[in-house]
Amino acid sequence: MCTLVFVGAHLHDESFGPGGALAEYALRGVRVVYVCATRGKAGAADPEHLTGHATPGDMRWAELTTATRELGLAKIICLGYRGSGILGAYPPATDDSKGCGEKASNCANEREC
Repeated sequence: MCTLVFVGAHLHDESFGPGGALAEYALRGVRVVYVCATRGKAGAADPEHLTGHATPGDMRWAELTTATRELGLAKIICLGYRGSGILGAYPPATDDSKGCGEKASNCANEREC
């Protein structure tokens, strides 16, 4: 079985733009994996949108898992980078991606990231 790996910086990058193509490959039997750099923790959301979610990051992750399921993607891999958030709303992002090279290597070798 062929595997297509899509790498995106943010949650929702799988849907905006390449979503149709990723879904088409999945429909044709290609195993599609989304490698996402962030988990959506550094951002804000209006409280009324958080119903059922503890944090904006939890809400975004739920949206991502729903989107990937609808697109037919086989797996999501999160590299663990901290997003930048909204300009001025949060301190500058710090590099919490130590070990990212090892994570990428594990992904390429089908080990859990």
